[in-house]
Amino acid sequence: MVYTQCKVSVEMSSNTSKHNPDATVAARSVGPRLPRLVSTLTSDNGRGSTVSRLAGLRAPASDPLVSQDAHPAKAKGGIEYETVVVGEILQGAEFIAAMRASGRASGTLHSYEYALGKFHAWERAQECDEATVTRRDLAAFINHLLNRHPPQAVNNLVGALRVYFRWLSVEGFRLDNPADRLRFLRAQPQPVRSLSLEEVRLLREAAAVRRTWPFLQYRCAVLAIFLVDTGLRIGEALALRPGDVDTKAGSVLVRSTKTRSLRIVPLSNVVRRHIRRYLRRRATYVAAKHEDRQGLLFVSATGDKWQPNCARKAFKSLGRDLGIPDLHPHICRHTFATLSLLNGAPLPAVMALGGWRQLATVQRYTYLTDRQLAEVHARSSPLRKVEER
Repeated sequence: MVYTQCKVSVEMSSNTSKHNPDATVAARSVGPRLPRLVSTLTSDNGRGSTVSRLAGLRAPASDPLVSQDAHPAKAKGGIEYETVVVGEILQGAEFIAAMRASGRASGTLHSYEYALGKFHAWERAQECDEATVTRRDLAAFINHLLNRHPPQAVNNLVGALRVYFRWLSVEGFRLDNPADRLRFLRAQPQPVRSLSLEEVRLLREAAAVRRTWPFLQYRCAVLAIFLVDTGLRIGEALALRPGDVDTKAGSVLVRSTKTRSLRIVPLSNVVRRHIRRYLRRRATYVAAKHEDRQGLLFVSATGDKWQPNCARKAFKSLGRDLGIPDLHPHICRHTFATLSLLNGAPLPAVMALGGWRQLATVQRYTYLTDRQLAEVHARSSPLRKVEER
Protein backbone atom coordinates (compact mmCIF):
# COMPACT_ATOMS: atom_id res chain seq x y z
CA MET A 1 0.00 0.00 0.00
CA VAL A 2 1.35 3.43 -0.96
CA TYR A 3 0.86 6.17 1.61
CA THR A 4 0.76 9.75 0.40
CA GLN A 5 1.54 12.74 2.57
CA CYS A 6 -0.70 15.76 2.30
CA LYS A 7 -1.71 18.94 4.07
CA VAL A 8 -5.01 19.00 6.02
CA SER A 9 -6.54 22.41 6.67
CA VAL A 10 -9.24 22.58 9.35
CA GLU A 11 -11.16 25.83 9.03
CA MET A 12 -12.15 27.63 12.22
CA SER A 13 -15.55 29.17 12.74
CA SER A 14 -15.60 32.90 13.45
CA ASN A 15 -17.52 32.46 16.69
CA THR A 16 -15.81 29.45 18.23
CA SER A 17 -12.36 28.34 19.23
CA LYS A 18 -12.95 24.68 18.41
CA HIS A 19 -11.72 22.94 15.28
CA ASN A 20 -15.03 22.64 13.49
CA PRO A 21 -16.98 22.17 11.39
CA ASP A 22 -15.41 22.17 7.91
CA ALA A 23 -12.28 20.38 6.86
CA THR A 24 -10.77 20.33 3.38
CA VAL A 25 -8.20 17.90 2.11
CA ALA A 26 -5.77 18.96 -0.60
CA ALA A 27 -3.31 16.35 -1.82
CA ARG A 28 -1.53 15.00 -4.86
CA SER A 29 -2.10 11.42 -6.00
CA VAL A 30 -4.25 10.34 -3.08
CA GLY A 31 -6.00 7.63 -5.04
CA PRO A 32 -9.55 7.10 -6.37
CA ARG A 33 -11.08 6.47 -2.94
CA LEU A 34 -10.65 10.03 -1.68
CA PRO A 35 -13.52 11.78 -3.55
CA ARG A 36 -16.22 9.49 -2.16
CA LEU A 37 -14.80 9.77 1.35
CA VAL A 38 -14.44 13.55 1.51
CA SER A 39 -17.93 13.90 2.99
CA THR A 40 -17.04 11.35 5.67
CA LEU A 41 -13.71 12.95 6.41
CA THR A 42 -15.19 16.42 6.74
CA SER A 43 -18.30 15.42 8.69
CA ASP A 44 -18.76 17.04 12.08
CA ASN A 45 -20.88 15.88 15.01
CA GLY A 46 -20.03 18.66 17.44
CA ARG A 47 -16.65 17.14 18.34
CA GLY A 48 -14.61 18.25 15.34
CA SER A 49 -14.02 16.73 11.94
CA THR A 50 -13.39 13.02 11.49
CA VAL A 51 -10.12 13.63 9.66
CA SER A 52 -8.58 15.51 12.56
CA ARG A 53 -9.62 12.86 15.08
CA LEU A 54 -8.44 9.92 12.97
CA ALA A 55 -5.09 11.63 12.41
CA GLY A 56 -4.66 12.19 16.13
CA LEU A 57 -4.23 15.92 15.57
CA ARG A 58 -6.54 17.33 18.21
CA ALA A 59 -4.37 16.34 21.18
CA PRO A 60 -2.52 19.13 23.00
CA ALA A 61 1.12 19.78 22.20
CA SER A 62 2.12 18.26 25.53
CA ASP A 63 0.67 14.86 24.59
CA PRO A 64 3.64 12.51 24.18
CA LEU A 65 1.65 10.26 21.84
CA VAL A 66 1.56 12.95 19.16
CA SER A 67 4.74 13.47 17.17
CA GLN A 68 6.13 16.96 16.77
CA ASP A 69 5.53 17.05 13.03
CA ALA A 70 1.80 16.58 13.65
CA HIS A 71 1.45 19.51 16.00
CA PRO A 72 -0.76 22.30 14.69
CA ALA A 73 0.77 25.50 13.38
CA LYS A 74 -1.52 28.49 13.14
CA ALA A 75 -2.10 29.94 9.70
CA LYS A 76 -4.37 32.62 8.34
CA GLY A 77 -7.95 31.41 7.98
CA GLY A 78 -7.48 28.19 9.89
CA ILE A 79 -5.11 25.69 11.45
CA GLU A 80 -2.84 23.65 9.20
CA TYR A 81 -1.46 20.24 9.98
CA GLU A 82 1.57 19.03 8.09
CA THR A 83 2.65 15.54 7.02
CA VAL A 84 -0.58 13.63 7.53
CA VAL A 85 -0.51 10.14 6.01
CA VAL A 86 -3.55 9.84 3.76
CA GLY A 87 -3.51 6.04 3.43
CA GLU A 88 -4.25 5.41 7.10
CA ILE A 89 -6.81 8.23 7.23
CA LEU A 90 -8.68 6.73 4.28
CA GLN A 91 -8.74 3.31 5.93
CA GLY A 92 -9.82 4.84 9.23
CA ALA A 93 -12.63 6.76 7.54
CA GLU A 94 -13.84 3.64 5.75
CA PHE A 95 -13.72 1.75 9.05
CA ILE A 96 -15.79 4.41 10.85
CA ALA A 97 -18.29 4.47 7.98
CA ALA A 98 -18.61 0.68 8.12
CA MET A 99 -19.10 0.70 11.89
CA ARG A 100 -21.72 3.44 11.59
CA ALA A 101 -23.55 1.41 8.94
CA SER A 102 -23.50 -1.61 11.27
CA GLY A 103 -25.41 0.37 13.90
CA ARG A 104 -22.69 1.36 16.34
CA ALA A 105 -23.69 4.13 18.73
CA SER A 106 -22.24 7.62 18.26
CA GLY A 107 -20.29 7.35 21.51
CA THR A 108 -18.73 4.07 20.34
CA LEU A 109 -17.76 5.65 17.01
CA HIS A 110 -16.13 8.54 18.83
CA SER A 111 -14.12 6.14 21.00
CA TYR A 112 -12.95 4.33 17.85
CA GLU A 113 -11.86 7.61 16.28
CA TYR A 114 -10.04 8.64 19.43
CA ALA A 115 -8.21 5.29 19.66
CA LEU A 116 -7.18 5.35 15.99
CA GLY A 117 -5.97 8.92 16.37
CA LYS A 118 -3.73 7.88 19.25
CA PHE A 119 -2.46 4.87 17.33
CA HIS A 120 -1.81 6.80 14.10
CA ALA A 121 0.12 9.46 16.01
CA TRP A 122 2.26 6.78 17.65
CA GLU A 123 2.81 5.13 14.25
CA ARG A 124 4.17 8.36 12.81
CA ALA A 125 6.47 8.83 15.78
CA GLN A 126 7.81 5.28 15.27
CA GLU A 127 7.97 5.66 11.47
CA CYS A 128 5.86 2.57 10.82
CA ASP A 129 2.53 1.98 9.07
CA GLU A 130 -0.45 -0.33 9.37
CA ALA A 131 0.68 -2.52 6.48
CA THR A 132 3.71 -3.69 8.43
CA VAL A 133 2.55 -3.44 12.07
CA THR A 134 3.32 -6.64 13.99
CA ARG A 135 2.22 -8.07 17.33
CA ARG A 136 5.49 -6.79 18.77
CA ASP A 137 4.63 -3.26 17.59
CA LEU A 138 1.20 -3.44 19.20
CA ALA A 139 2.76 -4.68 22.43
CA ALA A 140 5.17 -1.73 22.35
CA PHE A 141 2.24 0.64 21.82
CA ILE A 142 0.34 -0.84 24.78
CA ASN A 143 3.41 -0.58 27.01
CA HIS A 144 3.83 3.00 25.87
CA LEU A 145 0.25 3.75 26.91
CA LEU A 146 0.65 2.05 30.28
CA ASN A 147 3.36 4.55 31.19
CA ARG A 148 0.84 7.36 30.78
CA HIS A 149 -2.68 6.01 31.33
CA PRO A 150 -4.46 3.73 33.84
CA PRO A 151 -5.24 0.15 32.74
CA GLN A 152 -8.95 0.81 32.26
CA ALA A 153 -8.26 3.66 29.83
CA VAL A 154 -5.77 1.47 27.96
CA ASN A 155 -8.38 -1.31 27.73
CA ASN A 156 -10.70 1.08 25.88
CA LEU A 157 -7.99 1.61 23.27
CA VAL A 158 -7.22 -2.12 23.13
CA GLY A 159 -10.86 -2.90 22.40
CA ALA A 160 -10.96 -0.40 19.54
CA LEU A 161 -7.74 -1.72 18.01
CA ARG A 162 -9.02 -5.30 18.14
CA VAL A 163 -12.14 -4.31 16.22
CA TYR A 164 -10.15 -2.20 13.75
CA PHE A 165 -7.52 -4.80 12.83
CA ARG A 166 -10.17 -7.51 12.57
CA TRP A 167 -11.98 -5.27 10.09
CA LEU A 168 -8.74 -4.66 8.14
CA SER A 169 -8.24 -8.41 7.86
CA VAL A 170 -11.82 -9.13 6.78
CA GLU A 171 -11.78 -6.34 4.19
CA GLY A 172 -8.49 -7.53 2.70
CA PHE A 173 -6.31 -4.60 3.72
CA ARG A 174 -4.14 -7.12 5.59
CA LEU A 175 -3.60 -10.85 5.18
CA ASP A 176 -3.10 -11.34 8.91
CA ASN A 177 -4.50 -9.85 12.10
CA PRO A 178 -1.75 -8.75 14.49
CA ALA A 179 -4.32 -7.88 17.16
CA ASP A 180 -5.96 -11.32 17.31
CA ARG A 181 -4.00 -12.22 20.45
CA LEU A 182 -4.27 -8.80 22.05
CA ARG A 183 -5.78 -9.25 25.49
CA PHE A 184 -7.41 -6.83 27.92
CA LEU A 185 -5.41 -5.84 30.96
CA ARG A 186 -6.44 -6.70 34.46
CA ALA A 187 -7.87 -3.59 36.03
CA GLN A 188 -9.07 -3.04 39.57
CA PRO A 189 -12.85 -2.49 39.45
CA GLN A 190 -13.81 1.00 40.51
CA PRO A 191 -17.11 1.87 42.24
CA VAL A 192 -19.53 3.59 39.91
CA ARG A 193 -20.76 6.96 41.15
CA SER A 194 -24.49 6.92 41.84
CA LEU A 195 -26.91 9.18 43.64
CA SER A 196 -27.60 8.71 47.32
CA LEU A 197 -31.11 8.19 48.67
CA GLU A 198 -31.09 11.79 49.88
CA GLU A 199 -30.18 13.05 46.40
CA VAL A 200 -32.93 10.93 44.85
CA ARG A 201 -35.35 12.46 47.35
CA LEU A 202 -34.23 15.94 46.25
CA LEU A 203 -34.98 15.06 42.62
CA ARG A 204 -38.43 13.75 43.55
CA GLU A 205 -39.21 16.89 45.52
CA ALA A 206 -37.97 19.06 42.66
CA ALA A 207 -40.37 17.35 40.27
CA ALA A 208 -43.24 17.93 42.73
CA VAL A 209 -42.36 21.59 43.28
CA ARG A 210 -41.62 22.43 39.64
CA ARG A 211 -44.92 21.17 38.28
CA THR A 212 -46.17 24.78 38.55
CA TRP A 213 -42.96 26.21 37.12
CA PRO A 214 -42.32 26.97 33.43
CA PHE A 215 -42.61 23.92 31.24
CA LEU A 216 -38.93 23.56 30.34
CA GLN A 217 -37.81 23.51 33.97
CA TYR A 218 -40.51 21.00 34.88
CA ARG A 219 -39.53 18.84 31.89
CA CYS A 220 -35.95 18.44 33.18
CA ALA A 221 -37.05 17.41 36.68
CA VAL A 222 -39.52 14.87 35.29
CA LEU A 223 -36.89 13.39 32.98
CA ALA A 224 -34.48 13.03 35.92
CA ILE A 225 -36.82 10.94 38.08
CA PHE A 226 -37.99 9.08 34.96
CA LEU A 227 -34.41 7.96 34.27
CA VAL A 228 -33.81 7.00 37.91
CA ASP A 229 -37.00 4.92 37.90
CA THR A 230 -36.51 3.18 34.54
CA GLY A 231 -32.74 3.10 34.01
CA LEU A 232 -33.10 4.17 30.38
CA ARG A 233 -30.17 5.59 28.46
CA ILE A 234 -30.58 9.25 27.61
CA GLY A 235 -30.81 8.47 23.89
CA GLU A 236 -33.55 5.92 24.52
CA ALA A 237 -35.57 8.33 26.68
CA LEU A 238 -35.34 11.20 24.19
CA ALA A 239 -36.49 8.90 21.36
CA LEU A 240 -39.72 7.95 23.17
CA ARG A 241 -43.11 9.04 21.90
CA PRO A 242 -46.13 9.73 24.13
CA GLY A 243 -47.76 6.52 22.90
CA ASP A 244 -44.80 4.47 24.13
CA VAL A 245 -45.68 5.32 27.75
CA ASP A 246 -48.75 3.57 29.16
CA THR A 247 -49.55 5.39 32.39
CA LYS A 248 -52.54 3.13 33.09
CA ALA A 249 -50.61 -0.13 32.86
CA GLY A 250 -47.48 1.55 34.22
CA SER A 251 -45.05 0.52 31.50
CA VAL A 252 -42.71 1.98 28.87
CA LEU A 253 -42.03 0.43 25.48
CA VAL A 254 -38.40 1.19 24.64
CA ARG A 255 -38.08 1.10 20.86
CA SER A 256 -34.73 2.71 20.15
CA THR A 257 -31.98 0.98 22.11
CA LYS A 258 -28.23 0.52 21.91
CA THR A 259 -28.74 -3.22 21.59
CA ARG A 260 -31.28 -2.79 18.74
CA SER A 261 -33.98 -4.73 20.59
CA LEU A 262 -37.32 -3.98 22.21
CA ARG A 263 -37.98 -4.14 25.91
CA ILE A 264 -40.78 -3.16 28.29
CA VAL A 265 -39.86 -1.34 31.50
CA PRO A 266 -42.31 -0.84 34.40
CA LEU A 267 -43.08 2.56 35.92
CA SER A 268 -43.56 3.35 39.59
CA ASN A 269 -46.76 5.04 40.75
CA VAL A 270 -44.90 8.28 41.52
CA VAL A 271 -43.44 8.57 38.02
CA ARG A 272 -46.78 7.61 36.44
CA ARG A 273 -48.45 10.57 38.16
CA HIS A 274 -45.70 12.94 37.02
CA ILE A 275 -45.86 11.66 33.45
CA ARG A 276 -49.62 12.28 33.36
CA ARG A 277 -49.09 15.87 34.55
CA TYR A 278 -46.20 16.30 32.16
CA LEU A 279 -48.27 15.12 29.18
CA ARG A 280 -50.92 17.71 29.98
CA ARG A 281 -48.29 20.43 30.30
CA ARG A 282 -46.63 19.24 27.11
CA ALA A 283 -49.89 19.43 25.13
CA THR A 284 -50.45 22.99 26.31
CA TYR A 285 -46.87 24.02 25.54
CA VAL A 286 -46.85 22.48 22.06
CA ALA A 287 -50.23 24.03 21.22
CA ALA A 288 -48.96 27.48 22.26
CA LYS A 289 -45.79 27.06 20.20
CA HIS A 290 -47.68 25.54 17.24
CA GLU A 291 -44.78 23.13 16.90
CA ASP A 292 -44.73 19.37 17.39
CA ARG A 293 -42.51 18.41 14.50
CA GLN A 294 -41.50 14.91 15.51
CA GLY A 295 -44.12 13.96 18.10
CA LEU A 296 -41.63 12.98 20.79
CA LEU A 297 -42.31 12.70 24.50
CA PHE A 298 -39.56 15.05 25.65
CA VAL A 299 -39.48 18.00 23.26
CA SER A 300 -37.05 20.89 22.95
CA ALA A 301 -37.94 24.54 23.40
CA THR A 302 -38.84 24.74 19.69
CA GLY A 303 -40.85 21.51 19.59
CA ASP A 304 -38.06 19.49 17.97
CA LYS A 305 -36.16 16.55 19.42
CA TRP A 306 -34.39 17.39 22.67
CA GLN A 307 -30.74 16.66 21.91
CA PRO A 308 -28.69 14.67 24.48
CA ASN A 309 -26.06 17.41 24.85
CA CYS A 310 -28.76 19.99 25.61
CA ALA A 311 -30.29 17.60 28.17
CA ARG A 312 -26.90 17.20 29.84
CA LYS A 313 -26.58 20.96 30.19
CA ALA A 314 -30.07 21.15 31.69
CA PHE A 315 -29.17 18.40 34.19
CA LYS A 316 -26.03 20.27 35.17
CA SER A 317 -28.11 23.36 35.88
CA LEU A 318 -30.63 21.32 37.85
CA GLY A 319 -27.81 19.79 39.87
CA ARG A 320 -26.48 23.24 40.77
CA ASP A 321 -29.94 24.32 41.92
CA LEU A 322 -30.38 21.24 44.10
CA GLY A 323 -26.81 20.98 45.37
CA ILE A 324 -26.17 17.66 43.61
CA PRO A 325 -22.62 17.63 42.18
CA ASP A 326 -21.96 16.11 38.77
CA LEU A 327 -25.62 15.47 37.98
CA HIS A 328 -25.94 14.10 34.45
CA PRO A 329 -28.37 11.72 32.72
CA HIS A 330 -26.14 8.64 32.89
CA ILE A 331 -25.67 8.93 36.64
CA CYS A 332 -29.42 8.31 36.88
CA ARG A 333 -28.88 5.00 35.04
CA HIS A 334 -26.07 4.16 37.48
CA THR A 335 -28.42 4.97 40.34
CA PHE A 336 -31.15 2.73 38.95
CA ALA A 337 -28.78 -0.26 38.81
CA THR A 338 -27.03 0.39 42.13
CA LEU A 339 -30.14 0.99 44.21
CA SER A 340 -32.02 -1.87 42.53
CA LEU A 341 -29.25 -4.28 43.52
CA LEU A 342 -29.09 -2.84 47.04
CA ASN A 343 -32.85 -3.34 47.35
CA GLY A 344 -32.49 -7.03 46.54
CA ALA A 345 -33.16 -7.18 42.79
CA PRO A 346 -31.38 -10.14 41.14
CA LEU A 347 -28.71 -9.41 38.53
CA PRO A 348 -30.64 -11.01 35.61
CA ALA A 349 -33.67 -8.81 36.34
CA VAL A 350 -31.55 -5.64 36.45
CA MET A 351 -29.91 -6.68 33.17
CA ALA A 352 -33.27 -7.17 31.47
CA LEU A 353 -34.76 -3.91 32.74
CA GLY A 354 -31.70 -1.83 31.90
CA GLY A 355 -31.04 -3.43 28.52
CA TRP A 356 -27.53 -4.66 29.34
CA ARG A 357 -26.24 -7.61 27.35
CA GLN A 358 -23.16 -8.48 29.38
CA LEU A 359 -23.23 -9.57 33.00
CA ALA A 360 -19.82 -7.99 33.64
CA THR A 361 -21.29 -4.56 32.89
CA VAL A 362 -23.95 -4.91 35.56
CA GLN A 363 -21.50 -6.38 38.04
CA ARG A 364 -19.73 -3.02 38.14
CA TYR A 365 -22.60 -1.81 40.27
CA THR A 366 -22.01 -4.52 42.87
CA TYR A 367 -18.79 -2.81 44.00
CA LEU A 368 -20.11 -0.62 46.77
CA THR A 369 -18.61 2.57 48.11
CA ASP A 370 -17.48 2.90 51.72
CA ARG A 371 -20.67 4.81 52.52
CA GLN A 372 -22.88 2.12 51.02
CA LEU A 373 -20.96 -0.64 52.79
CA ALA A 374 -21.43 1.19 56.09
CA GLU A 375 -25.18 1.46 55.44
CA VAL A 376 -25.42 -2.26 54.60
CA HIS A 377 -23.42 -3.18 57.70
CA ALA A 378 -25.65 -1.03 59.90
CA ARG A 379 -28.71 -2.93 58.65
CA SER A 380 -27.24 -6.43 58.63
CA SER A 381 -24.65 -6.57 61.39
CA PRO A 382 -24.83 -9.89 63.35
CA LEU A 383 -24.76 -7.90 66.60
CA ARG A 384 -27.67 -5.67 65.63
CA LYS A 385 -30.34 -8.02 67.02
CA VAL A 386 -28.31 -8.54 70.18
CA GLU A 387 -28.03 -4.80 70.73
CA GLU A 388 -31.79 -4.33 70.23
CA ARG A 389 -32.62 -6.77 73.04
